[in-house]
Order: sequence, then C-alpha cells, then structure tokens
Amino acid sequence: MNFKVKKIGQYKVILDNNNDPIDVWDEEDMSYDVNEDFDPDSWEGEMEWEFVGDDGEPGYGGVRYTVVVDKEQNKAFVDPKSLNAWCNGDGNNKLTDEWCTSMVQTGGELHDEALLAAQEDVDEVQQNLLNFC
Repeated sequence: MNFKVKKIGQYKVILDNNNDPIDVWDEEDMSYDVNEDFDPDSWEGEMEWEFVGDDGEPGYGGVRYTVVVDKEQNKAFVDPKSLNAWCNGDGNNKLTDEWCTSMVQTGGELHDEALLAAQEDVDEVQQNLLNFC
C-alpha cells in the first residue's frame, strides 16, 4: 500500500491509495514530503476542550468530529451529529467520557458551542490549505 502525505495548516495528514485520511500528526512530531493531491470526501478532526463536572470542578479532554466536504461549494462542514468527547475525569470533577459526549452531542448543553468551535477549526484548516496550494 502506498501512502501520501499532505500538509494542512500545522498538520501532516497521511492518506491511503483512495485519498482517505489514515492519521494526522502535528508537523513538529514528524517530517514528510508534502503531496498536493489531498481531496477527500471527509476526514476526522479533534480539538481540546475543557469540561466542568457536576460540582463545578474543571476537567480537560477533547471533542472528535467528522468533516464532510461539499465539493460543489468547495467547503468543508462539521457533521453536527458526529460530535463525541473524551475527558480526564478524576475524583474531584467526576467526568466520564459518556457524560462529556452527551454534553456535546445533538441536544447537549454544549453542542452549539462545540459545533461552532469545531467549524472554526475546520475553516482555519481549509483556509490554510487554500493558501498552501
């Protein structure tokens, strides 16, 4: 299997033969040659996120999401139903992955905020990609 590497913003995206993303690395972690054939229909993204437990104690984790590319509009959108989370719960904040995910999924208290933040990340990546190519 051959792999391609594409730089998007500060990230290096590893693509398989079908141009499907396999993995993403921060460019400080690894160095690869850049391939300009990046044109996926979708990819996975993630961002760091701070959650607040039931008693107000903060905890850190992140939100994962799926990005869908509308090739007619040449725009990438976060699928609003794709948000899920992980968190670093401890004895103080009592956070669990399930609870954090319920907060960012459709209907959750943080859904709109998390979706907006994810879309801003995607917009930045897309702008960096346009500037790069």
